[in-house]
Amino acid sequence: LRGNLRTETGEVPFEIHSLDTENSLANIFQKKGLKLFFKAEEISGEARYRTGKGWFFDLKLDIHELGLEEVKWINPENLSGASGRMKGRIEFRADAQNEIHLQADLGVGPPGGLLQARFFELLKPYLPEPALRVRLEEVLAGKVLVGFKDASLKMELLESDIMKIFFHIAVPDYNLNLNLNMEIRIDEKNGFRELAELAGVLK
Repeated sequence: LRGNLRTETGEVPFEIHSLDTENSLANIFQKKGLKLFFKAEEISGEARYRTGKGWFFDLKLDIHELGLEEVKWINPENLSGASGRMKGRIEFRADAQNEIHLQADLGVGPPGGLLQARFFELLKPYLPEPALRVRLEEVLAGKVLVGFKDASLKMELLESDIMKIFFHIAVPDYNLNLNLNMEIRIDEKNGFRELAELAGVLK
């Protein structure tokens, strides 16, 4: 299956090597839904989908090895010039009751890769130690791209208005080894879903 993924920044070509169903296509209208298995060059996974009044969509995605440069279309402004081989797993579910589940465990192992220096600006408010902030300023000074040894991101939507995030990145050239635990709360229930819709993620 070949096609173009239509994004906010243009079309991105994709290819799925195999697509199989566990049950009849008619199950897309049934209670348990239609279960699909798919495989591409760098990813594989399974999805379950039911249409109609009680619709739901359930996705489990395994990333075997995907270059950061291949996903810069997600956010060209911040991912241009990025490199590194990413592995991990993403689980996502949405349904007619406005319930949404998101869990991700992603990482780039050694030898690492490159990120835009301004990416680290996002981390500054979360650094409690003055020495770390000084070191981060050194990273940002006059740099466009910064090399890193390894990085990992774990995130989970605990409730419709609470997201837990763990982020790690090591930048040996600046003796920087960051480990950040964050819990993001939104005052409004289903706030993350609405933000995702506004951002075009759920289109």
